[in-house]
Amino acid sequence: LNIAADATSNVAPNAPTGVTLTPGAQPTISWTAGGDSDGNVIFYRVYRDGTAVAHRYGKTSDATTLSFTDRSAGGTAHTYYVATVDDDFAESARAGAL
Repeated sequence: LNIAADATSNVAPNAPTGVTLTPGAQPTISWTAGGDSDGNVIFYRVYRDGTAVAHRYGKTSDATTLSFTDRSAGGTAHTYYVATVDDDFAESARAGAL
């Protein structure tokens, strides 16, 4: 069975804005929601110390959660990025570098 896929029908969502970091032993990253012009935002993905797939660190449970606490920072300095993910699993540009 062959199924044709149309990868051009999905537009990546908008990146979150206003990304901030509350430092501490368990830093919290917060942001303002990104939108999606052709679907629904389903969650936000958090990257730590880079933006490659290997740097995916965590995600929110839904689209209304606009913060993430790193409970395993271990007192080490890290950089964080956040991406919006839509219902087709398209991902926005990463915002952050805190």
